[in-house]
Amino acid sequence: MKLVLQGLGQAGLEESPRGRLEVEYCGVCRTDGKLYLEGQRDLHLPRVPGHEAVVRDRQEGQRFVLWPGIACGVCRDCRDGREHRCSTIRIMGFHFDGAFATALAPPRGSSFVMIPVPPTDHPELYTFAEPLGCVFHAFDNLEAATRSLLIYGGGTLGLMAWYLARDRGIPAVILERSQEKIDLLARRFPAVPVRKELHNSGYGAVFCACSDYQAFCSGIARLAKGGVLLHFSGITKNETVSTNLLNSIHYKELTLAGTYGLHPRDMERAVDFISREETFFSSLVEEIISLDAFPERAREVYQGKRLKYIIDPRKKAFSAYSGDSSGTVSCVAASREPLAVADSATGPGEILDILLPGCAIEPIPETAGSAARHRMDLKAKPLGSLGALEDLAVQLCAVQKTLAPRIERKAMVIFAADHGVAEEGVSAYPPEVTARMVDTFARGRAAINVLSRLHGLDLTVVDMGVRGAVTPQGQIVNKRIGPGTRNSALQEAMTPREALESLRRGREAFQEVMERGGPVDLAGFGEMGIGNTTAASAIIALATGKTASEVAGRGTGLDDQGLRRKIEVLEKMIALHGAPPGERLDGLAILRSVGGFEIGGIAGALLAAASARAMVVLDGLISTAAGVIAVMIEPAVRDYMVVSHASVERGHRAACEFLGVRPLLDLSLRLGEGSGAALAMPVIESAAAIMREMASLEEAGLVPPPGLIPPTSI
Repeated sequence: MKLVLQGLGQAGLEESPRGRLEVEYCGVCRTDGKLYLEGQRDLHLPRVPGHEAVVRDRQEGQRFVLWPGIACGVCRDCRDGREHRCSTIRIMGFHFDGAFATALAPPRGSSFVMIPVPPTDHPELYTFAEPLGCVFHAFDNLEAATRSLLIYGGGTLGLMAWYLARDRGIPAVILERSQEKIDLLARRFPAVPVRKELHNSGYGAVFCACSDYQAFCSGIARLAKGGVLLHFSGITKNETVSTNLLNSIHYKELTLAGTYGLHPRDMERAVDFISREETFFSSLVEEIISLDAFPERAREVYQGKRLKYIIDPRKKAFSAYSGDSSGTVSCVAASREPLAVADSATGPGEILDILLPGCAIEPIPETAGSAARHRMDLKAKPLGSLGALEDLAVQLCAVQKTLAPRIERKAMVIFAADHGVAEEGVSAYPPEVTARMVDTFARGRAAINVLSRLHGLDLTVVDMGVRGAVTPQGQIVNKRIGPGTRNSALQEAMTPREALESLRRGREAFQEVMERGGPVDLAGFGEMGIGNTTAASAIIALATGKTASEVAGRGTGLDDQGLRRKIEVLEKMIALHGAPPGERLDGLAILRSVGGFEIGGIAGALLAAASARAMVVLDGLISTAAGVIAVMIEPAVRDYMVVSHASVERGHRAACEFLGVRPLLDLSLRLGEGSGAALAMPVIESAAAIMREMASLEEAGLVPPPGLIPPTSI
């Protein structure tokens, strides 16, 4: 059997093929709990977790522990003996199936690095070889004369760090804030100094064995001059460390040593150490459990409430987690607060009825365009000599139902929100930039503010779900759904209700713009949200069938390595959310799976603008992706759209082909914010003026071509 992670909080038991390597035991670490409950940056679903394996070769009978990485063997780090730093390393339980199974095999064409386990009555204890090897690897950064060690976190890793420090003669103390954990350690390890608070500092080294960013900050402050901070555990995402604190690294000449993973020789040292200290390691074990007991124990492990659980895949299933008839074991994560939107709508017409009750989008008949084209052909110029300007004029006539179009009011609406997928490292900028840019919009200092003032646009900024704090100002409209979407590389970005709500609140935002200032003739839409080029690219890929490499671009300025990372993440998203063979996803399903609150907001506002017979001016990649969603919901909206410019993002061309539109400008823009839409509006105004004011051939005293009779109306 094997335990397969199928989604966040969802796991299933499946049959496992018999292989040469039998898994006898596999340790459960905090990372496994995090994978199950929250996902992880390098996780590819579905996946069998587990990377702390003790295996037995069925043919030879020898036991081994496995180094969890498979390195390329040819990059510079591999050639220099630092395989753990390999740029293309694949990790067991992340990139390929791990050891929560009765049998294990490496990926095709690869082989495991196997370290022999000495004869023992307790082979389960050698599951500690991987985490203990990580401690050995971290301790290699300590100075030989290190006189004291402060360990943050009283879990399994912190205890092993204390024990190894004691073995080396380094006085160490553990700082643990959980009273429950302190009481547990006091009963089981009375000789270990565990404190809830400390009043001294000046430690020679600090070992961070927990994910609390406050421990990281406190550790820097408590170091003596010339001290070393061993930064082992990844800290909580989306937190901010004070630059004043970081300056102390300079003033105190501290060393910040990142220690990620381990080398095979670290595991060799760990195996030898365990063989001499089996009594200590046996005291770290809470229980040996079956595969299907993992979901129940995962939360305890992730929250640090217990020490070490070890899985025996051969152990009889625990009846309380036997699952349903299909063998599925599941644990559903807590849902967000329900939103007041009916989620029974399934078809495009039903969705539009919810968004725009009694206010349908009127398809533009071909005859409307024909009359306007005929009128343009009679202008005092050679046929077609004004190029795309003529097409704009014709489209504007059809939208406004007149042969004398006017642009009385221009509005620009910027929708802002954060994206969970930014956690995957797909942007050159951190998520905090979203809130800072929204504040810049409110102060009138961003590019879109300048362009809006220059071209007379009424600018509105809508907060659809910015994670950081946004300074309340009159220009910022609050339509928040939540603090950004979920990580769509691991789960759906939104619930069905949130997706519908994003459309509805976008529609509300545009209607409020009209209520404040009257009808809008040109409606431009832009966005702000770190990570949203990834979301938009995924939308376009799922709608058009393009591959990740065909839609991925550099966004805010990714380098080559960052672009490769982005393509990898997009491949995960497409594989996770793509339709089954022979089926197609609808627009709402795509928005829910990989979209953003601001993308849904633009799509809803776009539908509302078209229903009010405003011409819609899309900006670049993100707003055009919103246009794709809107057209999939209501195809008639396509006739009201203008794509302002050709973005340098690869996916933009595919989106424009899907919509059947040609970008108006090509200025190599990739800023967003509605900047391209703002620049295109004067061109559209020019088209309206040409249609309305330019003399006809007859008025210029010229003879119209035979058969051209001027129309009088649409």
